[in-house]
Amino acid sequence: MSASLPRREDILAFCPTPENFSLGSFARGRVDELSAFLMEIQSKILVDGTKTQSHVYCLQNDGNGRIRLDSFIQSIARFAIDYAIPRSRINEAIKELQDTGSTHLFSKLNDEAKELFVELDDTGEGGELLLFWFAERVLKIPQIISKMSLKTTPAMHFQGSDGIHADIDPSDGKIRLYWCESKIHKTATGALTEAIKGIKSFLDTPFKYGGTQDNDIRLLNNFLDLGDNDTTEIIKTLLDPDSPGFNHIKNSAICFVGSTMGCYNHESSCPVDKYLEETENFILKELPGIKSHIKKKIGEFNIDTFDIHVIYLPFPDAEEFRNQFKSIIKG
Repeated sequence: MSASLPRREDILAFCPTPENFSLGSFARGRVDELSAFLMEIQSKILVDGTKTQSHVYCLQNDGNGRIRLDSFIQSIARFAIDYAIPRSRINEAIKELQDTGSTHLFSKLNDEAKELFVELDDTGEGGELLLFWFAERVLKIPQIISKMSLKTTPAMHFQGSDGIHADIDPSDGKIRLYWCESKIHKTATGALTEAIKGIKSFLDTPFKYGGTQDNDIRLLNNFLDLGDNDTTEIIKTLLDPDSPGFNHIKNSAICFVGSTMGCYNHESSCPVDKYLEETENFILKELPGIKSHIKKKIGEFNIDTFDIHVIYLPFPDAEEFRNQFKSIIKG
């Protein structure tokens, strides 16, 4: 019997429904892991005229009014294993711990993860690690491939998207593939412009061989790892460009944006217990301009119909964050 083209019901069978298939359960960790260092200013605020949601946070200060930047960076560095090591290898370490009580494999994975980070002065990997944390812990959108683990040399950054996450759109059951971009610049507008420009090419043109998405899609087909064989194989089937299931993949994006902002520079007469309130008020005054710039760039790049999350975290000094992250992650 000759092969025939699939019928509509056959095609729809490729599209898992939220009722019997979930990706959210693969999001790891807890949202309160960094609660000693981060405060939410606004979350899930829809940018007018787009499908973009903005999320804004700030750093907290200690009892003497000092920003807890060093301990914050030390804490995010502890997520290096989750970010940089494939889930199947983490599961092997969990099994050894359960079977033997030994954390030997975890120590090995921690060393390996930190070795994958670069020593370049202009590294943006601190922002990429923060994007990963926010995506999994706050948005509950799991990472589906560890691109860090695929680097052939720790002296270079990996190419393509800064990360790839996925979930299921509850409105239609389609897989949302989130292309990620992290930018930390001196100014918020500069960082936002570069981040949104970075995701544009992943969103605004359909997949084609040799196109922007091609290399990352091939990596997903070969190295996608959710730590569960059955789910991993289902997603790989959907991500095969020659499979009807690929037509049920929707492009989406997550941007992490950091910049220098004077919100932490309060007058010496400001009472310590008012520092956080003053910081929040400063950021709230800046937010209309930031949201206006997001809307402007989303419109300019014609990506207003895509599901996008923009996460913004100001730093006392963006360059200082880069330098301290490099120093702490490399030991």
